[in-house]
Amino acid sequence: MTSLLKNLFLLSVMLICGMYCRPMETRHPLVVYYFPYQELQKGVFYEFTPLNNSTFPPVYWFIQSVKEGEKWYLREIYIENDVPMQFTKEKIVSNGILAQQVDIFIQDTTGQVIEVNGEVLAGNSFSFDVQKGQGVLLSKYLFKIPDGTQNTTTVIKNRLYESDTTINIANREYQSVRFAVKEIVSMGNEIDGYSEPEFSGVECYAKGVGLVYYMKRTDERVLFEYGLKDRIPFDEAPDDLRQTIKQLLENED
Repeated sequence: MTSLLKNLFLLSVMLICGMYCRPMETRHPLVVYYFPYQELQKGVFYEFTPLNNSTFPPVYWFIQSVKEGEKWYLREIYIENDVPMQFTKEKIVSNGILAQQVDIFIQDTTGQVIEVNGEVLAGNSFSFDVQKGQGVLLSKYLFKIPDGTQNTTTVIKNRLYESDTTINIANREYQSVRFAVKEIVSMGNEIDGYSEPEFSGVECYAKGVGLVYYMKRTDERVLFEYGLKDRIPFDEAPDDLRQTIKQLLENED
């Protein structure tokens, strides 16, 4: 899996959990299932471990809320092997979550890590008011890859609320909501054409916690599957993780 593709795969995380989830009765108000932003102003590392592939490393999502005037925002940074791979900024509005900024980090031809700023064409990340089987949440991001080829990558993702559920991960049971996910990644340019692989998966969000499970697959196989292992306050995290966050946020601010 190339570095670029792996970074783009991660955009669907924010995938089927049939063996972990069992349906409960439907709930419509979902605000309590997203990241508890009012408790995250100092920042928390969400540590995820692979569920069915021990060769994959653990990964971290650093989640921090920021209040600007009367508005609340979430900053989400994905880290693997102490390297940031994705930065997202989301705005919290009355009926859900809107993506404001989505950037990925890739290696250029010299091996240097560069930040690629995405253009948010549709940013409906999460809804606080949904009805089972109705209302698709559309996210669409455009990336212009700086490789001298005029290549672009467009990530189109649909989330559909399916049901309330309970999910058991690492011997811990969570009351959760389950979203089905469909995704298309269009890569190429107008001269050479585009490839458009399709993916599917599921995300589970737990009450009072946020994201606790995600999986992504093609028709043939599962690409990755992760479950929440722990939540680590910023001040208690390993020094290398804290330094990675500090350096990245200095550049972003």
